[in-house]
Amino acid sequence: MKWNTTQTTTLMPQPAVPRSGIGPVAMPHPRSSHAPIYSGSVNDSIEDFLREYEEFADSCGLTNRQKVETVTCYTTSDLREFWKSLDGYLASDWRDLKRELLRLYASTSAQWRHSENQLRSFARASAKSRMKSEADVLHYYRQFIVLSKPLLDSQWMTPGACNRLFWWGFHKRDHSEMSIRLIAEHPCQPVDVHFDYLDVFEVARAILGNPDSKMELEDSSDEPYGMRNRCSEHTQEPCYDREERESQGADYIY
Repeated sequence: MKWNTTQTTTLMPQPAVPRSGIGPVAMPHPRSSHAPIYSGSVNDSIEDFLREYEEFADSCGLTNRQKVETVTCYTTSDLREFWKSLDGYLASDWRDLKRELLRLYASTSAQWRHSENQLRSFARASAKSRMKSEADVLHYYRQFIVLSKPLLDSQWMTPGACNRLFWWGFHKRDHSEMSIRLIAEHPCQPVDVHFDYLDVFEVARAILGNPDSKMELEDSSDEPYGMRNRCSEHTQEPCYDREERESQGADYIY
């Protein structure tokens, strides 16, 4: 009789290894193009930053304490020192630190969104009626500057978006009259780019502030076809995006 002399080897279970490596050394370098970065500007989303950071941290096997210590590498030097003073950082508690960051920076974004909604609501309300005097134009211009300047200074709103909103604060019949003058003064203006709000303001003062210079749309039938076509392209109805539609409930402020 032959005895089976084959020995059975028992394999011990091995600890799971994260797919991208282990510990903070496996995290992307802060200066690399694919690293999560938070600059603190109003255009930065703290929610997106934290979500992306956590994905990297989890894939690299960071502990909660290491997440706290490492997150400050992915922001500016000023914010780094501030974040290190927060209670969640001092306690090495990632959940508390994340909650503090969301509370601090998400509220800032909400504030700017509310300010933009106020500006949109103001322009929309202004466009419901025609301006009859220079005083009407000046009132609209001054109030628009009050509402838009903080948004421009903070870079929450681009100059192009500001120009577009200023234009749509005028009645669509005023658009027809103002476009003729604007196109004559700026013949190279692309049809898909709104005129600078200061140029629009000066033309509005000249035309709407002087009853003798107003021209009704039906009286422009003797204009060259190309001029009429460009005017119609510059005075198309605005196509509001989802955010603008949601802002219709914002309060109208004088």
